[in-house]
Amino acid sequence: MPEMNLGKLGGVAGAVGGVLWCLRVVLDGFGGYPATFAGRLLFVVPLLFGAGLAGFYVLYSARMRGEGRAGFVQSFVGLGFLAAGFFADLTLGIEEGVRISSFGFIILTLGLVVLGFATLKTEPLYMWNFLPLAIGMLTLINVIAGAYDLLRILISAVFGLGWLAWGVLILLDPRDPIEETTVK
Repeated sequence: MPEMNLGKLGGVAGAVGGVLWCLRVVLDGFGGYPATFAGRLLFVVPLLFGAGLAGFYVLYSARMRGEGRAGFVQSFVGLGFLAAGFFADLTLGIEEGVRISSFGFIILTLGLVVLGFATLKTEPLYMWNFLPLAIGMLTLINVIAGAYDLLRILISAVFGLGWLAWGVLILLDPRDPIEETTVK
């Protein structure tokens, strides 16, 4: 097990967020958001994703330049809107929260796609450099497939598994990326 630091802890948070997202998808199924206490705490998941993204940033920002850093910022902003929208809708019962979370998903998608292209160029994740791009594209595909419940559920579950995988990759990376300052 690699030595724990702030970046690796972010990876743990991102992985936990991925697991919680998948559990929500499986437990929620074809119905709306669950009205349970756990369903009302769904806003925590984007915060965990944000911690995972922050861990990735802490560990690999030295390799990222313009577009990678822009992707980080867009993704953080999108996750912020997503968490605020979930909190407003599910916890406070404010219906406009759905619009806020939808806007957050759009910004998150754009940010992850930009970050994904930067990750493909800088290759911090060995063979898994496509993962941020794939996670971002899954959100777009989910919007397109929204009318088909089973496909939407499957894509949403894969979205959560993507965050889980990304968090685990950050956690288990044996390199010390903080000391790496070279850009490929």
